[in-house]
Amino acid sequence: MLNEYNCIIYFNRNLLILKINKIMRFYMMLRISIFICVIFISVLSVAQSSLNHQVISSGIQKDVLTVNFDNFLTLERKVGRDEQTTKSEFLLVRYGRSAFANNGDILYSDEYKIKIFDITGKEKKILGGRGQGPGEFINNPSFLYISNSGYVTATEGTYYTLYDSNYTFIEKKRISRDILKNTKYKDYYGPFLLYVYILQKNEKIYKLSSFQGSDNKNESSFLLFYEKNNTITLLLDLKESNTAVFGRVSFNIIENSRQIAYINGMECINPDINENEYYYTLHLLSIDSRIEKTFKRKIKPLKFTEKEIESMLKPLQSGKPLINVDRTVEGNKMKRIKYKCPMFYIGIFYDNYLFIIPANTTENVCDIFDLQSGQFKKRLIVEDSYPPQIRNGHTYKLEIDKDGFVYIAIYKVNPKLYDIIK
Repeated sequence: MLNEYNCIIYFNRNLLILKINKIMRFYMMLRISIFICVIFISVLSVAQSSLNHQVISSGIQKDVLTVNFDNFLTLERKVGRDEQTTKSEFLLVRYGRSAFANNGDILYSDEYKIKIFDITGKEKKILGGRGQGPGEFINNPSFLYISNSGYVTATEGTYYTLYDSNYTFIEKKRISRDILKNTKYKDYYGPFLLYVYILQKNEKIYKLSSFQGSDNKNESSFLLFYEKNNTITLLLDLKESNTAVFGRVSFNIIENSRQIAYINGMECINPDINENEYYYTLHLLSIDSRIEKTFKRKIKPLKFTEKEIESMLKPLQSGKPLINVDRTVEGNKMKRIKYKCPMFYIGIFYDNYLFIIPANTTENVCDIFDLQSGQFKKRLIVEDSYPPQIRNGHTYKLEIDKDGFVYIAIYKVNPKLYDIIK
């Protein structure tokens, strides 16, 4: 039996229990709310992190910056045209090869000569001339290279001409087929393209390209030789396609770190992957130790169209192809691999960075690779421009005026460009 005291206790106990239950429910709701908030904040943090950092693991970063490099350039002068060039022999006549020295000098091959201007556009010196004597050229130099130590190499056919940093003639030599004598190509006597890179007087790199040393007429060999103190060794022996969309080799010499940077487009070929798994491989080969490191980077390739495949499978209506390939084999290859192999340009930017520009992709991108850290820094979307080669705060471009004549445009580079790259 319940008395008054017992009723009060019973009522108070139920009230207490009710209050406790309400507190517990409130506490549980509070915990759930806090948990949801924590999850929400975490998601926001991850999202913010994705916006602020590159996704290196996937190879394609989410915070891609769009850049027009031309917006960081201010035109200072035009060189090689009547209004800017005071000496007629320095006028530019034809579209030739150019090179940029560390001191800012611009070298340009034209009229069987090398015309030299300083960074201000002032006429400085002319090397060579048409002829077969020392320092003269049989053909207009097809390639110019200036090493970090200032040596200038001018290649024409199978000959190279060497000058020192003061542009004084040193030697002219022909590269004979003896360069192949210790290789599997020793019995090959077909044509090849030669480029010579002289780092020091006793240290040279030879590039043999479009070298038909393969039994497969749809492929060529790409060879790099290294010579030091008259001893020649083979650095690279790669296959590349005679059809650019199936992969060519691109490379550059990084003298500061004594490395060869190269990308073989043929490595991109894999018919078993989709476009989201497509990547290229950057190789860094040490000239001295021959140790090689590789770095992969995702890209989005272009797909072959039905029209392109049909066109390749059809025989040429007239004319002779520049390179003899089996069009049926190439057309069927297009069907099988589905995507075009990108072509690459590898440049050196501010001495510490590589910029890699792939063509035949769905976006105009430029990948920045940090040579010191050994990793890709960022990917830029590029608007109708390329990263400039910079010397003493300046760069140059070969441009054509309204009358169709070539000239050298010298630009001042805005230092803020470096902040975008690093």
